[in-house]
This record gives sequence, structure tokens and C-alpha cells, in this order.
Amino acid sequence: HVGAAVFSPQLNAELMLKLPPFTSIFSAEVYAVYSPITLSIDLKLPKASFITDSKSVLEAAKGYCNSTNNYLIPLIKSALKEAETSGTNIRFIWIPSHRGIEGNEKADQLAKRAIRHGIERNFKVPYSDFCAVIKLDIFNNFYRQLESLADIKGSFYFSKIFNKSSKPWYFRMKVSRETIVMINRLRSDHYNLNHSLYRKNLVDDPSCPCGSPKQDILHMIYDCPDVYEGARFLRRVIDRVAPTGDRLAKFALVISKPSECLCRLILNFSKLCCRQF
Repeated sequence: HVGAAVFSPQLNAELMLKLPPFTSIFSAEVYAVYSPITLSIDLKLPKASFITDSKSVLEAAKGYCNSTNNYLIPLIKSALKEAETSGTNIRFIWIPSHRGIEGNEKADQLAKRAIRHGIERNFKVPYSDFCAVIKLDIFNNFYRQLESLADIKGSFYFSKIFNKSSKPWYFRMKVSRETIVMINRLRSDHYNLNHSLYRKNLVDDPSCPCGSPKQDILHMIYDCPDVYEGARFLRRVIDRVAPTGDRLAKFALVISKPSECLCRLILNFSKLCCRQF
């Protein structure tokens, strides 16, 4: 279950509400604001001030659109209109959470107690909350399926790179599609160098033109005499981000969360090598 609570030191009153399990924290906070509004109307109070640490609820209540499609937001607006009509002046005050403010801390404690001991009203969980639960379930099922494949393929990716996230590594980064594709290849350990191509039977020889028997990305960055000088800045960035560990561990670390600078350096280095990694 989810708890919501209201505390009034002036009225010496406490209200603990036990809401259904699928209720989101946002909906619980909305209901915790809505309940005292209706109570103020019923008590015919001339004015009432409500203190809350939920800025998102206050912004939704005063906004013109309901981006969450949560039916409780129009309900609050309707209650505020009713309060105005009945002569009850409602004022909201926002305070930051977890700052030791006595009344706010008391309300938080009551909300935790409400999970077990609160009043169970005929509360209808907003369908948007169910959608969030379904989305989370799909997300978790997808990653369970993905992780089950780790023993079969993608061992480098799952052991060194994998991060359970709903957003791609390049989220909000200003990088080109060309760069994204190339970094994805390196992250998956399937890129355009002879050793990787040889593993997929795409070329007959895994060696490097410099004479090394293995042309992979680590060889190109650290050992290949043909492009060693051109990888100087790339090595410097890798060493700064990952100062300890072997070469593979360091490269895996920086490629798991690549910066825009690193992406640009790798792209430029690939062009220097005349190979789109």
C-alpha cells in the first residue's frame, strides 16, 4: 500500500490515508493536498493555508494543462473553485523537503504509518498510475530476457559495458549519428577492424598491416606504430578518466559512459586510420 497524510497543528488533527498498492507517489501527494481542501470547505473555514513539499503537485494544480492525465488534478481545481465560491480562502505554501521543518516531518511520519494504519477510502487509482506499473513491468521483463542471453553472446558487452537504463548512452549528447553508430560497434565488440571481422568470418586475416598478428581497437590505440602518434590525445583522455587497470578495463570503462570529447576523439582517430570503426 501507499500512505498519504495531513497534519494540522492549529486544529490538532491528523489524517492518515491508506491508498491502494498501485498508487503512484505523485497521486498520493495530490490526494494529500485535495483532502484538506474538501475538509476546509466542510468546516466552513474562512481561510486555510496548506504547506507541502511537493512542488510538482502545486505546479500541476495551477497549470492549464494536465500532462499526466491524472483525474485528481481536475478534482483539486474543482475543489479550489468550490472553496472560492463558498468563501474559503485557500493559500498554498511550498517548502523544501527534509529540512527538519517540524510540521512537514510530522506529516512524513504519519504518511509512513498510514501504510499500515491509515483509513482506506474508496480511492480510485488513476489509470496513468497503472500505465506506469505496466511500463515498469515491461521494462524489467525486457532486461531479464536480455540478461538471459549474456551466457550465449555479448559476453564483453554484458560484463564490461551493460547498464540497466531506459535511456541510451547518448541521451542529451550532441553527437552525430555517425559517431553513435561507431561507438555502438565498439561497445558491442563488433567493429570494423581485422580481428573483429575475422571472428565473424568476414576477412581471412586478423593481423594488422604493421605486422602485429591482431588488429583490434586496443592495438590501434596503444601499439600500432603507423598511428601511434595520432592516438596521443585519445590515450591521454582514457588515462585521465580511467587512471588504473589494464588496457581493456580502462577502455571498457570510458566507452561505457563516453563523453562528447571522447566520442569526437575516437571519430577523428578512426578517420586518421582510414577505418570507420
